[in-house]
Amino acid sequence: VQGVIKFWNHSAEKMFGWTKDEALGKHAHTLLHTQSPQPLEAIAAETLREGHWEGELTQTGRNGTPLAVASLWAVWQQDHSAPLAIVEISTDITERKQVERSHRLLAEVGPVLAASLDATSRLANVAQVVVPLLADWCMVHFRGEDQPIRPVAVAHADPQKLAQATELLRRDPSDSNAPPGAVHVLRTGRPELYPEASDELLAAIARDAEQIELVRTLTAKSAMIVPLVTRGHTLGTLTLVVSAESGRQYTEGDLALAEELARRAALAVDNARLYAEAQQLNAELEERVVQRTTELQAMSSELERQKKKLESTNADLVESMNARNRLFAIIGHDVRAPIGYNLQALEMLINNPELEDEERRELLKMMASS
Repeated sequence: VQGVIKFWNHSAEKMFGWTKDEALGKHAHTLLHTQSPQPLEAIAAETLREGHWEGELTQTGRNGTPLAVASLWAVWQQDHSAPLAIVEISTDITERKQVERSHRLLAEVGPVLAASLDATSRLANVAQVVVPLLADWCMVHFRGEDQPIRPVAVAHADPQKLAQATELLRRDPSDSNAPPGAVHVLRTGRPELYPEASDELLAAIARDAEQIELVRTLTAKSAMIVPLVTRGHTLGTLTLVVSAESGRQYTEGDLALAEELARRAALAVDNARLYAEAQQLNAELEERVVQRTTELQAMSSELERQKKKLESTNADLVESMNARNRLFAIIGHDVRAPIGYNLQALEMLINNPELEDEERRELLKMMASS
């Protein structure tokens, strides 16, 4: 009843890592670093009052790995006597909880990635979803087209520590030969996992003494840095950190989840970039179409003007030709009439030899006058 371990079976040895001899006599929740949704004293009191308690705890195995545990507490007593002990039956549900968390995280990140077509906005939204489901704080670095890597987003579960986390983004990550960290992951395209707080972890997150001290104030316990990779190109990195207060510690399973999250984020960012390029091409094409349409309309207007001018010229030419024909008709009439008179007079002179001289002179005079 006092929390001291009196019984420790083989399943407990396999689950937590301590042998029976190592566990017996130890205080259970000190040994297991138990974290509960309510004070352990309140759980014990409820168990003694109701006879049982059931819920989920977070406990730590011998190797330092946190375990999600479905725990059933029951009172052990004989013949209604005073309780002799509390029996705790523990079931490791860590894998199930990881699967549930993975499904929840990926389900929540899907709409977030589709909500904005701007690459920076999408990455900032991812950081907000990751915290607190997968990390206590998250930093996102991104490399644009022909640009160096730069920080674009930071999120922290504790608003009071957000300013401190933001301060880390002032670090200049331009050295491509930098030790493990965002730039190194960007260059190699390989993720990095830091299960325990260490000098290597501090070097991965901070560069100088001032930054290292800042990371210590944020109590970073475990971290992951995963690349944002799509179509063989690394676009940036996600840095995920859990603090000592959370009691969590990253595992290979967490790393696999982070890589899948990064893959989806990178794909969404790349799709956003392709969409932006397509929109730009469409805008340029529309501009060229409008410009060409304007040019064609101007050409069409000019052709129409030339057509009307030609039609007017043709009408003037037809009128001129008609006037000429009328003139020729008048001239022809004026010329043909005298010739006809002369021919008639000449014919009379030739065919009438008996004409008198006076008549002949009159005909010749008429011919001369015409």
